[in-house]
Amino acid sequence: MTVLATFGWWHIPAALDIEHELFHAQPWSEAMFWADLADEERRMFAALDDEQLVGYADLALSAGEAEVLNLAVRSSHQRRGVGAALLAAMLEAAADSAAKRVLLEVRVGNDAAISLYERNGFQVVGRRPNYYAPGVHAMLMERHG
Repeated sequence: MTVLATFGWWHIPAALDIEHELFHAQPWSEAMFWADLADEERRMFAALDDEQLVGYADLALSAGEAEVLNLAVRSSHQRRGVGAALLAAMLEAAADSAAKRVLLEVRVGNDAAISLYERNGFQVVGRRPNYYAPGVHAMLMERHG
């Protein structure tokens, strides 16, 4: 059974493994995780299955807005509601902070993630050419309220 918890420094090694599994071309570094943990404007969540990290999420809060910075679920646990639970936790944190809108970027062609975001009220509001790498574009999505 998967449970959500606050992401802590002890989750970083497993998160790095997931980063390399999913985002091998541009994984987040250990320093990026440490920096976000130290930032008071971040809310980080861990999805745990038998105390093992299977997913995580990182939300930035600022001036009435929130931005989903990262949402990752180990391949073996995808399509089990883990991503939806992490997204729900981020949306709750955004609402608790009185964010009027939530933004995110998602890779064009990541249909599973796009579908998850659309089911949760996000709409495409723009594109970011070459955002992830040359020729790898992102869609900018937004949700109000």
